[in-house]
Amino acid sequence: MNWLKWQQIVSPLLIASLVFGPWVQAAQSNPGDDKPSPGYYLDKIDQLMSAAEAMRSSIDRSAFDLDVLLDNTDYEAENIISFVKEEVGFEQYPGTLRGPLGTLMSRSGNALDQSILLAKLLRDAGFDARIARGRLDDAQARELLNEMRLDRPAYPAIGSAPEFAAAIQSLELGPKLDDAQLEQLAHTLAEPPPVDGFSGLDTVRRQTGEIEGWLQKAGVTLGSTDSLAAAVAEAQDYFWVQFRDSAASPWGNVHPGFREAPSFDLSFTEVFTESIPAELQHRFRFQVFIERAIAGRLDVMPISDPWERPTANLNGTPLVYTNIPDTMMRDLAVRADLAVKLEQASFFAPAFGSGLVDSARFFDSTGTLVDPEVANAAGAGIFKTLGGLFGDALGGTGGSGAPRLTAQWLEFTLIAPDGSERSYRRTTMDRLGPDARRRGEVPANLGPTSAEHLRPLLQRHTFMVSTGATPRAMAMDFALESLLKSRPLFEAIITEGSEPPSAATQPSLKNVPKAWAGHLKLFGLFDRAEDAYANGRQYRSGPALVVQREGLAEERGKVTEAIDIVQNPRRAFAWKDGELEYVPQAVAFAGIWETASEGSVISGASEPFNTGYVFEEAKQSGAPISVIRPGETASLDSLTADSLASIQQDLDRGFAVVVPNQEFAQGAGWWRVDPLTGETLGQIGSGMGGDMTEWVELATFALSVATACVGQLACMSSHGAAVNSGSYGGFACCSIWNAFLLAGGIIGGVVSAGVGTGWDIFGALTGDIAGATCAVFDG
Repeated sequence: MNWLKWQQIVSPLLIASLVFGPWVQAAQSNPGDDKPSPGYYLDKIDQLMSAAEAMRSSIDRSAFDLDVLLDNTDYEAENIISFVKEEVGFEQYPGTLRGPLGTLMSRSGNALDQSILLAKLLRDAGFDARIARGRLDDAQARELLNEMRLDRPAYPAIGSAPEFAAAIQSLELGPKLDDAQLEQLAHTLAEPPPVDGFSGLDTVRRQTGEIEGWLQKAGVTLGSTDSLAAAVAEAQDYFWVQFRDSAASPWGNVHPGFREAPSFDLSFTEVFTESIPAELQHRFRFQVFIERAIAGRLDVMPISDPWERPTANLNGTPLVYTNIPDTMMRDLAVRADLAVKLEQASFFAPAFGSGLVDSARFFDSTGTLVDPEVANAAGAGIFKTLGGLFGDALGGTGGSGAPRLTAQWLEFTLIAPDGSERSYRRTTMDRLGPDARRRGEVPANLGPTSAEHLRPLLQRHTFMVSTGATPRAMAMDFALESLLKSRPLFEAIITEGSEPPSAATQPSLKNVPKAWAGHLKLFGLFDRAEDAYANGRQYRSGPALVVQREGLAEERGKVTEAIDIVQNPRRAFAWKDGELEYVPQAVAFAGIWETASEGSVISGASEPFNTGYVFEEAKQSGAPISVIRPGETASLDSLTADSLASIQQDLDRGFAVVVPNQEFAQGAGWWRVDPLTGETLGQIGSGMGGDMTEWVELATFALSVATACVGQLACMSSHGAAVNSGSYGGFACCSIWNAFLLAGGIIGGVVSAGVGTGWDIFGALTGDIAGATCAVFDG
């Protein structure tokens, strides 16, 4: 089998094998159960999908679709220029961060990103356009920065209230909306709900004040007197658009950074016609590494080539990484759960998206790299034996010289236009911990790497970069699209019964969404920080990165889900006595708001463990709070060496750390704060920003690394009696429920606020399929 074939089989086999695995087991455990006729459920699926299609068609896509926007301008230069100048605000940051799509999504951008958007629209409309670069003096740069005093242009309404209502009512789950409800629905589609309804708002405000107080007491002042001067210097590197009707026409100047014409004329120093050079780009790099202990030393080896892209190309794009055991590549794996397949695995393959990582290196439990072509040969089974013999030769079975896989990590690197880099590691499995790794020490009693150690390898990581704001319409469209693309899976669950998916069914499962669907909802919630603080202009000034992971927990018998904010840069400006000033307190508030918000999309049943929880518990116990300055050495007797090593990484990056002198079973928790900018983020465990929850693994559990399953596990926990009794219904309804879970959070948040809980759209969409239907499935 050649390399291309490897790429082709991974996705459909994993989906087919792992999605159907627990259902098959449940059905086989009690084959005598009567199954409901599939016809009724297929009709309901069809009714649901028709309503979802109608809702999606009613969405105004001009907030996030460049082609739709261009159609709305009638391809007229005057209309295009008017839109960009009047409907896309100015925000200062260096280089191109958002690109044309991200600038449209954010309804704002710096002069370069605004110019990129305008030039693209003009060129797509048939005009000749280029980007000019020049140099502003101090006064001209301040004139440009004053554009931030204008309100950020509002988004259009999500869609048509009558069309949306008609789609809801097609489900026949409630009475027709009256005029008052329809009017309220229209208002809700046009305006987001008030932030005062956010249950944790008071806590966020209180924690913001507490953190600033602890910092001040330690002599750390938020902000810098040079912040405004730095913004002025940054804005002096200026960009605008030149366009013309044809090659014979003269160039005309358009300054999208200014709502009205600027007070100055400027000569360009260079022009860009085809592309923006890398030195002006924000970029994102991703790579995967493994670590092994061998002969008393630690070796680190990449198992993927670096994957690097401009952040402007990543707006709204979920990226997925998983490790695939070889036992899940060679058969449908429907009669054994994931733990069994893990125990039987000889090696693992790194998968990125729908296929294997480019230039992937397979690896085994000794940390030995396996060539993919050789691994697929007829004798691939000898690799496990060869690894064992290699270990014996080095030091004897179980000896200290034998190779051991000790860790795997994902490395995310954010690269600024000036070439500076910030890199973050996120371990999947780790047998040593940050402290031993920092010291380069291999424990003398380190035994062979077992299947128990390898459990965390079987987690799916979905990550997304955000460069600005997220339109609610885009979040809803993404949720509905994920729902519609999942239709083949729902129909297969209903029609295939307890059998593995047929050869005819498998191709239809290839396009079932493989990524977690919650990022856009989460980023939209992050955006509300500006409304909650309500003082001046807040915005994303660099790429934010959020990772969602789910799968087997380190502890046997448990699964885990976590949201991890890796980086969240922002800026905030306000006006005092007619002068622009930087507001680091608003940036800190936004970071605490984001940390508090991330747990809202976790589907686990237990209370998430996060930084806010740690500080609330510390307050109850009276634990003292310590502030460690950037560059200092972390040294607190109450924290473990691993927690201190993780804190030290933040200190070395230039953050101050606010931490209780107390550690929990799940680890420590702290706030990292950039004293100069106010950038703040909660950290837990081994230096991850996030919420984490774990719950008991079901006996029939088979995690799908190709589709979302953690929500399904939470659902199945509540339908455990039906599942464990052998009814296939519990698994079927939960498979559907899981796909609807995040879509409902987005859609329901819009409509329930508009027409009341009786017409919560998620209730309408899933109340019959994934809610009420679960009861029907179960009994």
